[in-house]
Amino acid sequence: MPRIWNKVIGETCAALPLEQLASLDVSASQMTEQMWLRRFGKLTHLRSICAQGMAIHMLLSAMIAEPGITTSASVPTNSLTQNHSCNQRKMPPTVYFPSLHHLTIEDTSFDIDYDHESAELEGLKDCLMEHNERKAEVRKLTLSQCHRLTAEHVDKLEEIVVDVIKWCYVPPNKLQIFQVGTRQTPALQQHSMYPFFPHFNLHIIMMCMNRSRFISQIAKGALLCGAYGYLYCTISINSAVT
Repeated sequence: MPRIWNKVIGETCAALPLEQLASLDVSASQMTEQMWLRRFGKLTHLRSICAQGMAIHMLLSAMIAEPGITTSASVPTNSLTQNHSCNQRKMPPTVYFPSLHHLTIEDTSFDIDYDHESAELEGLKDCLMEHNERKAEVRKLTLSQCHRLTAEHVDKLEEIVVDVIKWCYVPPNKLQIFQVGTRQTPALQQHSMYPFFPHFNLHIIMMCMNRSRFISQIAKGALLCGAYGYLYCTISINSAVT
């Protein structure tokens, strides 16, 4: 299944004009660190990411990846040796996710002793601090419907993030039934015959782009999603051109 997911997400992203990607909403727990880096780590317009559950682990790991170390997200060694100009064009950035200003964490537990899928507070703090040190600070952190999140946790995070942290939490004794890495759309919630669909939302801002080519790319990406049947994908387009 992980290989199928890598293929689904990889081919879908390859068919879309991600150069102008502004915000990303992912719950797919199958997103690996390499996938985060390869598809989204170098995007200069990506300013907002929302992730939940297991997707948080890989995202935080990707955010603190050392750009100077060659990974599968970088260009393979044999291609780098082909010519110097190609090497210069595809060198890793000084920091991955260089323009990320707003990070949203949803439906995630912050008690590692309670749930093996929990997020580690120290890991989140280290990630935010490292981005600050690399001059790519996350200015806003939203913690939405997070489990076992305490006021002390928030106080520690507020020492790192500049803007006021907007948050809400689910009390430890409140029962919630959910499947990590999945979400139902309102249109499907009334039909129990439909399973939970992992969601993958892209919000793309059109700058100076050929409209017909853009629509063609969007259509191709949508067809890929439908063909695989594993991925619920919605794409919102905000046009910055008249």
